[in-house]
Amino acid sequence: MYALKQEAFTSPYALPAVDEAAGTQGREQFNGRRKQESSFGPVHLPTSAIAARQARDLVRSVLRKWDMCEFVDDALLLVSELVTNALTHSHGPLSVTMERGDSLRVTISDGSMTSPRPAVASVDDEHGRGLAMVAMVARSWGASPNGTGKDMWFELAAPEESA
Repeated sequence: MYALKQEAFTSPYALPAVDEAAGTQGREQFNGRRKQESSFGPVHLPTSAIAARQARDLVRSVLRKWDMCEFVDDALLLVSELVTNALTHSHGPLSVTMERGDSLRVTISDGSMTSPRPAVASVDDEHGRGLAMVAMVARSWGASPNGTGKDMWFELAAPEESA
């Protein structure tokens, strides 16, 4: 198994470098497969329109390296939502961190101290459904201050757990 180096992720087409010398110590059982409890990040993202794409590319790459492909679709959907929200409603630095264990946890950090508030969208509204979608797809989600802004996070259960 390979570990990914934690480097700045600045190009929408560049994937993080793979560290082939990384060991496989500390392996734990994860849904019938051998998994190493670990994390990746934080990886800083630009505060521009390409941030959501870069975050999706990064998450997809890390999940493939971790052999956690069953999480890809839901993780990409929710990462897109939280990064877009951060770009729309906050300012300052933006980063993504991933943690794995018996579930997948993804954290999007931004420079705003303002806590998110789920909106009630009418049928004609173009916005206001994102956090409701996060709540429907994720096993759990939340926000907490981090000293320079906030961390928005979601946790996904393995598909076998959520069935």
